[in-house]
Amino acid sequence: MNIYYLLNLSERDIESIIIESIAETKKDLQGLTTDRTCKIYSDAVKSHLRKRHIASQKVDTVYLGYPYSHVFNLVKINDSEDFLIDLTFKQFNSNEFNSLSTKGYIKVDTLSLLEYLEIVGNPFEKDNKNKGLK
Repeated sequence: MNIYYLLNLSERDIESIIIESIAETKKDLQGLTTDRTCKIYSDAVKSHLRKRHIASQKVDTVYLGYPYSHVFNLVKINDSEDFLIDLTFKQFNSNEFNSLSTKGYIKVDTLSLLEYLEIVGNPFEKDNKNKGLK
């Protein structure tokens, strides 16, 4: 039996639920900056997903061994893909993952998740490389 079927017994479109949850979170937190507020946004998203019976995992980069703490949410799609939700990603001023900056979520596989983690877990490393520092 497929565990992902059990997590979504109502068979609702998970992506639509994520979009609804993001909209509700933005409405609730209207006026709040997205700089250094990832924990607040991630908690709110998780709460809105839970109300809609969608399991999500809140992830902190520090617990993955990165030097910088940044919190985001993952919603499992299948064995190899997740939806990554990060409403504060634009604070990193990255040219990668443009749809994450605009929509607040993207579909990721293992490789793209690792690329994302390098951006949010090591935000100063990129700046220091550009300045010739290490």
